[in-house]
Amino acid sequence: MVALTQAGNVPDPARPTRLFDPIPLSITGAEPLRPSTLEKHMSSSNVETRTSTADLHQFADELIRQLNLRDTDGAFALFAPDARLYAADGTTTGVEENRAVVASVFDAFPDITFTPVRVVAEDDWLAIGFIWAGTSTRPFNGTPATGRPIKVLEFRMFRVVDGKITEAWGLIDLATLFAQLQS
Repeated sequence: MVALTQAGNVPDPARPTRLFDPIPLSITGAEPLRPSTLEKHMSSSNVETRTSTADLHQFADELIRQLNLRDTDGAFALFAPDARLYAADGTTTGVEENRAVVASVFDAFPDITFTPVRVVAEDDWLAIGFIWAGTSTRPFNGTPATGRPIKVLEFRMFRVVDGKITEAWGLIDLATLFAQLQS
């Protein structure tokens, strides 16, 4: 990206430029996500009580244990009823919508396992990078079962307040998942 001169229409290669410009509102129709916006939403500076790092690691172990048991109720008992879950595409959902998604994963991949790759805890935040692996035995999200194994990386950040997840941010490698589900 090249900076413009004062006239606004001729590039000035001698002038420094920003590496990243916000996406124009006319394209997305929404306010661009800026680091300051993330900081505001993900800041823990206004929380009076913090969860210890050891407690957060135990919490991560319990969440992964419940997922590996394929116990939807047990996993979602760890969430506050009004928890908000944020996806990479900007959508926000609640606990019940996510319970349905997890149940559909358990149904499509009945032998699914969740293996943590890295767990990081600080203040009231917990980050888990994990691999899920299983066999496609039933349709998933409109894609027919293949009978083949899948292996997918997922990354989640959870805010834990008073022993419950109050918000979660997630990224899953959907491109790899659906590529593996192609017949």
